[in-house]
Amino acid sequence: MKIIILGAGQVDGTLAENLVGENNDITLMDSDPDRLRQLRDKFDLRVVHGHGSHPRILRKASAENTDMLVAVHQFRRDQYGGVLDSLFAIQHA
Repeated sequence: MKIIILGAGQVDGTLAENLVGENNDITLMDSDPDRLRQLRDKFDLRVVHGHGSHPRILRKASAENTDMLVAVHQFRRDQYGGVLDSLFAIQHA
């Protein structure tokens, strides 16, 4: 399964480690290049430097072709909602 994880913190890194161990295609996105490099060197995964709320960065990560997009940090609708709505063509009543 192709999975994108928004963030590379402690919880995100642990989640990535577990999912890589299950033979998933994992991409981590974060604004901290050092943390991304550390996780890339430790696990078999792809990293994309940037903020997950920016459409250009999501495209760079091939988000339109992903099976799952995971955000395990505090979700703020004003920060991610519109991007996710347009990315996945979500319509609200």
